[in-house]
Amino acid sequence: MATPIGNMGDITHRALEVLSQVDRIAAEDTRTTARLLARYGIKTPMLRHEKHNEAASAEGLVALLVSGESIALVSDAGTPAVSDPGARVVNAARARGIEILTVPGASALTAAFSISGFPLPLVFHGFVPKKVDARRSLYASLSTGTHAFYCPGRDLKTALTPLGKREVFVARELTKIHEESLKGEALEIGGVLERSDSLKGEAVFLVHVPNEKAVVDDLAIKARLKELMSDGMSTRDASTLVSQTLDLPRRRVYALALEGFEDE
Repeated sequence: MATPIGNMGDITHRALEVLSQVDRIAAEDTRTTARLLARYGIKTPMLRHEKHNEAASAEGLVALLVSGESIALVSDAGTPAVSDPGARVVNAARARGIEILTVPGASALTAAFSISGFPLPLVFHGFVPKKVDARRSLYASLSTGTHAFYCPGRDLKTALTPLGKREVFVARELTKIHEESLKGEALEIGGVLERSDSLKGEAVFLVHVPNEKAVVDDLAIKARLKELMSDGMSTRDASTLVSQTLDLPRRRVYALALEGFEDE
């Protein structure tokens, strides 16, 4: 189930009901979850379910579920199993025929994307690779669209620098008192962040990769058509060749050929 990513008021009514009604809460960090429970007067027992004990913990949680107990799975903030522990126990429980329900709510990924102004498709890569070579290789392979990464605040500048002039959107401290978002070229944003006094916690950054196929204007198309047709090629054949060479719709090229070249 999702829990707030910063502002405690973002918890849903349904989430509070479930947290108070289940037999146990499996939390990534019981201290963090304890503060949330205390605010709303919830006293449900907790178990720790984190990355370092995930395998053993998953087995124990499934055993409790098989025995008839109900368990709510939460991470420190946001939605479990989205770059947080959760997938292993979900798969193990499903394999035993246990019903799994989602309690949706806050997510840093969707919160950042919703104010980025970037278009779909959206591809989420989880945490940005720590190794420089792996990071650069991944950046070089990014397809057209928007790509989202989680990143520790202290690593933002080094993560953004290899993106050069790519347009990025960076969101920090989402829903908190010092919420900040920046949009612009990666190098420029990296410079701004370098001058920041504090880059605590985690951030989300999105990279927009535009469709970089060359834009060919009508004059350039007509110039090529005129050249081919002056050498004796038919209108139809010249249009076909130009459309294939420039990767353009044949209908568009043929229509331009029919217009003639009086003004060229």
